[in-house]
Amino acid sequence: MRMGYAVVAAPEVRVITFIQGGCLGELEEDTAAVLVKEIEARLAQGEAELAFFSELSFGSGLFDTIRRSPRWISRYAFTLRKTHRALVLPAQYEGFLHSLSAKTRKHQRRQARKLVKTFPGGVEIRYFSELMDIEQMLGDVEAVARTTYQRTLGVGFEHTLEMRERMTLAAEKGWLRGYLLYLASVPVGFWIGTQYRGVFFSDFMGYDSAYARHSPGMFLIMEVIDRFYGADKNGRVTKVDFGVGDAQYKEVLGNVSWTNAFVYMYAPTLKGIALNASRLLVVLLDKLGRTALERLHLQRQVKKMWREWLSLAPGSCSRINGLL
Repeated sequence: MRMGYAVVAAPEVRVITFIQGGCLGELEEDTAAVLVKEIEARLAQGEAELAFFSELSFGSGLFDTIRRSPRWISRYAFTLRKTHRALVLPAQYEGFLHSLSAKTRKHQRRQARKLVKTFPGGVEIRYFSELMDIEQMLGDVEAVARTTYQRTLGVGFEHTLEMRERMTLAAEKGWLRGYLLYLASVPVGFWIGTQYRGVFFSDFMGYDSAYARHSPGMFLIMEVIDRFYGADKNGRVTKVDFGVGDAQYKEVLGNVSWTNAFVYMYAPTLKGIALNASRLLVVLLDKLGRTALERLHLQRQVKKMWREWLSLAPGSCSRINGLL
């Protein structure tokens, strides 16, 4: 339960989780109703305190069935909605550039020139996709990831056994696409994703905050998109899926968007009702704070300041990491 980036409470609960849309394909209305009814029964039997549906398409049949079916005592009052952005690539790289604003193009050219001038002969982007690349890629990405604000929040890339197995599987399937930016042979930025049927799914991204004034993140993104137009044994990338959640670079680069919903169903038990009420209170306070910042036109500035503080003091929030 968070307010902004701050964790207000993190109770230990059993959750039935349905990831990224909840199902493969579209569910008929009758089938969706059977699924939701079964989940309600499992919650009532005490199998879990809540069920969580991640990234349902807003307005889909399953979404509507879930919102309509649960009893009021189990229904979560607010549905979290997040923007999901993607970039459908034009046929030519020049077309992609011209789809950006003149101000953005000018700024990126200026930043790129400054970066190359600051590190003459020392700007390199390395590509990782094979099993033999895993060891170096994981080590170099971890060296950057530990400096990011995402690490302070306990999210994003972390070199764990699970991550190693995930990257190994992606490499074995031919899906792995890892791009690392090196300045004077030092890794400072990364963009890790998976490519499938012409779509590059962005999984992890970050840069060393010590190099923030050089805009290494956007430099890497622009250079990688340029490479997407080159030959690839698995076919050219035609779409970049930036994933759920908004960010300034997604707004600048994305040209299509849709809304994903995150839906909760709570058990009709004392603990389930208490969890529902607690989360409702936290979300109401969070919404009040966000609304106030929006009206004062301070939301983006506060978010930027918070991220910068977290990047500068990664060791100061170990308790937050533990709770997350």
